[in-house]
Amino acid sequence: DSSVPQLEIQDEITPTPIYPPDGFEAVGDPPVLGWLPVSGTVSYRVEISRGHSITESDLVDWAQPQFVNYVPWQRYTERMPFGAGTYWWRVRPENPEGPWSEPRHFNLSLDLLTGNPYDCVPPRPSRRAS
Repeated sequence: DSSVPQLEIQDEITPTPIYPPDGFEAVGDPPVLGWLPVSGTVSYRVEISRGHSITESDLVDWAQPQFVNYVPWQRYTERMPFGAGTYWWRVRPENPEGPWSEPRHFNLSLDLLTGNPYDCVPPRPSRRAS
């Protein structure tokens, strides 16, 4: 069906991250990570790290999705298992294996409560004895 938009399949062997934009600010939940598909690739490997260099010792999550997107921390029951901060990610074709994409990062912030009635309790009126 020509009315349905299709992702462009790359002839290159390195995936190109397309979302979120580098430096994306996410609140409460990590963003969906997405990249352009590489022709002939059956699966990918995604790595998420606390450091820009993305070494094995810095990894906080990794996956081998068959599709061109991944939501971090799907296997954890906690909402934010590694807390707020900056996270770096990259992706490569896994089957067949190819080179890593350039690293990108996103910032994850806590969802702060607003409008809490206990933030500012108004003073009680004083009663004077008459």
